[in-house]
Amino acid sequence: MNQLPVLVLILPLLVAPILLLFRDNRYAYNMSLGVSFLNLLLIISLLHYVYEDGNILYELGSWEAPIGIRLNADLLSCYFLLLMSFMSLICLIAGHKNVKSQIEDDNIYLFYIAWLLCNVGFSGIILTNDIFNLFVFLEISSLASYFLIS
Repeated sequence: MNQLPVLVLILPLLVAPILLLFRDNRYAYNMSLGVSFLNLLLIISLLHYVYEDGNILYELGSWEAPIGIRLNADLLSCYFLLLMSFMSLICLIAGHKNVKSQIEDDNIYLFYIAWLLCNVGFSGIILTNDIFNLFVFLEISSLASYFLIS
């Protein structure tokens, strides 16, 4: 159960290159919808775990805090993750027709890749425990949102 904070970040990061390889619009929508729903379930279970057992401090690669990446899942961050993930899923479902009408057919799968990367950036901003990784996740989310806006 202590792997949940990193699973919230890794799952969309693993699916985004797969969507780039397949380049299919329907597959990209279905996969991003499935990943968003699975991420919502992971966050609900993370919230339950944190509520029952307390905060989770996850160190990636077993490196100590000044050098390595450290994720902190407490109640406040879990609530914000739940809100962000739920709103992302709702917007993904509600905006499907607008995406099909506003974006060229050749670029729709790129939209869903950027959507997943933007969610990774926002989730990382919420879960991070140091300033440097906050900057890294801010850059990920800002580059993905630049692509989404253009």
